[in-house]
Amino acid sequence: MADYITSQQLADRLGISRNRVLLLLSQGRITGAVKHGRDWLIPADAAVIPKPVGRPATKKAPQQ
Repeated sequence: MADYITSQQLADRLGISRNRVLLLLSQGRITGAVKHGRDWLIPADAAVIPKPVGRPATKKAPQQ
């Protein structure tokens, strides 16, 4: 059977808050995580899928 960790354990490992982990879970950005009732089953070797990189911000010309 696979080893699972809690959302708090994942938050501690990533150095982010538990609420942020729950948001990432609801967005489907934690690989292998599955919702079971009101709890999340998070594999111990789960990874966070990074957000796509958007266009870089352009610098505005200084106003004169």
